[in-house]
Amino acid sequence: MCTNPMGFRKKEDAKQYSMKQVLSRIGTERNKIMESGEELGLTGGEPTIHPDFLEIMKELRAMLPENTIAVTTNGRRFVYEKFTREVLKLNNLRFHIAVHSDNAKTHDAITCSPGSFDQTIKGLENIFKYRNKSHMIELRIILLKQNYKDLDNICRFLYQKFPEAERVCILFPEYEGRAEKNFKDVSVSFPEVKSIVEKAVENWGKKMKNLHLYHFPLCVVDSRYWKHVLRSIPPDHHEIFFLEKCDKCFYKRACLGVYKDYVNNFGSDHFTPILKAKKGIRVDWEDYHRPIK
Repeated sequence: MCTNPMGFRKKEDAKQYSMKQVLSRIGTERNKIMESGEELGLTGGEPTIHPDFLEIMKELRAMLPENTIAVTTNGRRFVYEKFTREVLKLNNLRFHIAVHSDNAKTHDAITCSPGSFDQTIKGLENIFKYRNKSHMIELRIILLKQNYKDLDNICRFLYQKFPEAERVCILFPEYEGRAEKNFKDVSVSFPEVKSIVEKAVENWGKKMKNLHLYHFPLCVVDSRYWKHVLRSIPPDHHEIFFLEKCDKCFYKRACLGVYKDYVNNFGSDHFTPILKAKKGIRVDWEDYHRPIK
């Protein structure tokens, strides 16, 4: 279900991700990144298995002493305590770690890697054990055919196991790359997940520190839960657009929009413009990432 294509793994492409190349690319944008104050995101593939990961992290911390470095990882390498302690010597880090189930059978089936659930959970335990106040942990649940019906149980598991997580995020997937190739095996639609997602928010939204919904247009979620919806994609993302009927929507300026690949696969019938303001909804039109209060 990865959004990367298989070609991403080619040896020729890997040359673009040597330590020298990575630091050079970021170095050319250093001043811009520093001035913006935005996070610097490291993703993959799996960034922690880069042979120079620790050195890259140290160099980036020196180049960008104030910016948060966000690492999107499966968390498995943090099963090694020495590695975990070395990474966490660096301050102001955010980790995005996906937990696909509350049990090893389902999680490992999704990752196609036996033992990955136990390693991810142990890795998270180590991060929480050795973290300091500048380290932030965001747990992610990606909605797939294999796990979406168990969403409430997964939320319960994460709440009981890792109550100190800064965020728990429920993500609707992007259907591109390997996810597009395996579309029939992993895909779910907004109507399929709606009641289950809303039940999870109802049950856990007040208990967790922050329960967020990523990649959800506003009209596919009841307005009672909009305060949990974050615009999780930059406004200039090439895959996001608005349908012609969205022009009629009162909340268009506060909405993420829709994915082109989603419309290509499921159509657009269940996106419905909201024609007038809803009572009790406060909107900060200037806050792109979290406009609904």
